[in-house]
Amino acid sequence: MDNLIQTSFIPKQVVTAKPPPVNSGGAIGLFSVLSFIVLLLSVLFAGGTYAYKMMLQNEIYSPCQEIGSSIQPNTDPSITGATIDRQCGLSESLTVERDRLQSSRLEQMAKLDYKMKKATAVLDRHLTMIPLFNLLSQYTLKTVRFTRLDIKDVSINLEGIASSYEDVAVQEKDLNNAKGIINPVFSDLNLNNRGDVTFKLSFQAAPSILKYSSFSLNNLTP
Repeated sequence: MDNLIQTSFIPKQVVTAKPPPVNSGGAIGLFSVLSFIVLLLSVLFAGGTYAYKMMLQNEIYSPCQEIGSSIQPNTDPSITGATIDRQCGLSESLTVERDRLQSSRLEQMAKLDYKMKKATAVLDRHLTMIPLFNLLSQYTLKTVRFTRLDIKDVSINLEGIASSYEDVAVQEKDLNNAKGIINPVFSDLNLNNRGDVTFKLSFQAAPSILKYSSFSLNNLTP
């Protein structure tokens, strides 16, 4: 007998392993997660930017608010030492500071105006004899000289010497024509041992020429 006996009529085939099916849903899920993360970060960034913008606007444009009061020492008894602390935005702070500087400048200008008015009042009361001396130098004859001067307010008393009586007469005429010299009077005319005429002169000086406020060095003409 033949030993090769066929025990099965089913043909034998080589069984090969099939590769597992590819799951495309995993890649799609990963992409969706990444997209969601990017979207979430974008929303958070946009929200943070908006919140920061609103915070900046609040710091810039927020109105002043009183946050309390503090006590500060003050040497002026008419002014209380309590001051109100206020918190303001940047824009409002600039406005408040500008108003404060303008108010401070106005106060300084008012003080300066007050001082100038006081100085002007002092100058109006102040008298100077320089215009009077200039006036006498213009109208005094070369043959006349003064030896003594006495001033009391606007009253002027002089003593002098002239070469002759005629010179005294001419001098009196010239002083009567001088603006600023009021009512010149010569008296006590005498001859000294040299033959010169001694005299006394009194007159009133016009207050307008003695005021220091109207005095100018340009008026000092020789």
